Amino acid sequence: MARNILSGTTIMAGRLFYAMNWYNVSPALTDISSTYHVPFDLTGLILAAFLVGAGIFQVPAGIIASRIGSKNTSAIGLILMSIAVIGSALSPSFSIFVALRFVTGIGAAFFFSSAIGVLSEIYYDSLPQMVGLYNGFFSIGAGVGIFASIPLIESIGWQGSFLVSGIITLASALIFIAVVPKGQRGEKFNAGSIKTRILDRRIWYLSLGFAGFWALNFTLAEYFKTFAETYGFSGLVAGLMGSAIMFLGIVGGLLTAFFRRERPIRTSVVLTMILSLSLLLLPIDSGYTLWTVVALNGVFAVVIFSLQYTAVIRLDSDRRYIPLNVGLMNSIQLGIGSLVPLVFAFLIPYGFSVSWLFLAIFSLATLPLVYMFRTRE
Repeated sequence: MARNILSGTTIMAGRLFYAMNWYNVSPALTDISSTYHVPFDLTGLILAAFLVGAGIFQVPAGIIASRIGSKNTSAIGLILMSIAVIGSALSPSFSIFVALRFVTGIGAAFFFSSAIGVLSEIYYDSLPQMVGLYNGFFSIGAGVGIFASIPLIESIGWQGSFLVSGIITLASALIFIAVVPKGQRGEKFNAGSIKTRILDRRIWYLSLGFAGFWALNFTLAEYFKTFAETYGFSGLVAGLMGSAIMFLGIVGGLLTAFFRRERPIRTSVVLTMILSLSLLLLPIDSGYTLWTVVALNGVFAVVIFSLQYTAVIRLDSDRRYIPLNVGLMNSIQLGIGSLVPLVFAFLIPYGFSVSWLFLAIFSLATLPLVYMFRTRE
């Protein structure tokens, strides 16, 4: 029992540092631009490189996990992330820095779904609660990555901030290797089994059905601070609102078990509809409405993520393929959802109201595909 608690704590710490290394670059973008003497608009390549690496390698990481085990694949991911982050701090040029962010994304892909696979091996009977906590710790790590980096950058520079983050992540990886027990390993690659899971229509329907929600969650977090500032809120208050969306995720993580009791997919659809319609409150010039949207999305987004991951995990009786199934879902949603902010940003000159309306409609438009999952369940 004590070993399981220690293992769970170690996995959650890894998830926190994973998220921290995802978001710690945002506060440093201006300084990175100055260091390498590149226009600020080129810093978008930094964000894109990470997402591309994380998206492309989700499925390969799942396939590798089915062969060498979820624990080993997760450990590789954390080590790869830490080395890439440390290398980023020492990067001599902007192009190398961008390439290392791509490698950081690959490391993220190796850790994410494989760590869920480890959780399923240790806590299968209480998996919804553990996946909820797992996603809650992502929210905490994202908030820490943004706000802890600001004073670090001011005191020791962005390179120093990255070094600290990379070293902490490396230490976390070594503890992960020492503490987390070994799980199932495959004897050899089974191409037929892998193909069956990659082509499983149930995973595709569920992933595409909630792709609009993924886009909503990602876009809202990225643009909320800028939007709040247009309403006259100070940078500090606007930043607090944006970070609250992330930090409130731990509440959603704790609530996941409650929502798991009855019809989890239907619950996820209803919650997605509520979050989508809540965006229509944003054009109302009121702090109360903005905080309402923050609270709803901060809490219930983690619940939706946790319920859909659990649904995909429950589809497969062979736990060796859980990382592959979850990785496939995440790859599909990341690939589609990461394109939506481009359209959102294109519409901003016409007013944020138009952008929010587009985002609400898109997140609702993909939901009917979830029904296809339910009919084939």
